Amino acid sequence: MAGLDHTTAAIELRERLVFAEAEIPAALQRLTASDNPLLEQAAILSTCNRVELYGAARRRPAEPELASYLALYHGLDAIEVASRLYVFRGYEVAHRLAATAAGMHSSVLGEAQIQGQVRKALELALAAGTAGTELRRLFESRSRPVAASVPAPLLPRGQPAFRARVWSSRAVASEPSVSPLCCSSGLVK
Repeated sequence: MAGLDHTTAAIELRERLVFAEAEIPAALQRLTASDNPLLEQAAILSTCNRVELYGAARRRPAEPELASYLALYHGLDAIEVASRLYVFRGYEVAHRLAATAAGMHSSVLGEAQIQGQVRKALELALAAGTAGTELRRLFESRSRPVAASVPAPLLPRGQPAFRARVWSSRAVASEPSVSPLCCSSGLVK
């Protein structure tokens, strides 16, 4: 997984790297092109605050290759993109996506819109034929809570509330013993 967000890149660069929804299928096809694929499976999460490439491949692409892909696709300088890029591999990808889907990496902490954007990234990858079993499991397990919080009607108004959601890791075979947890608190109104 490689990307950049509001913590690593200014809005001007993020705006130039954003993928319009209509562009994503072609961008996914370029990432997975059979003649020389950078990734064998791919999904793109592109929002106003982040552009992230998720993928699976037998050959581990180097950071400069991922930066070059983003830069060349958008007609930018690869060095500028590489200097702002973060890369996660292995278990770190699942943890990053879980935290992102929970809104923990949003400029407005805990915002809920990102869950729909994560689901949309998977839908686009499935439609483009670039999401295989591993990527599908990763996204599905990170964007669908399996244990809900205490129902709001059972909480007294004006009292502190605690909510937690647990993402299932059983669907991701590579980490069966890990269950990311997202917690939040506030007042019931």
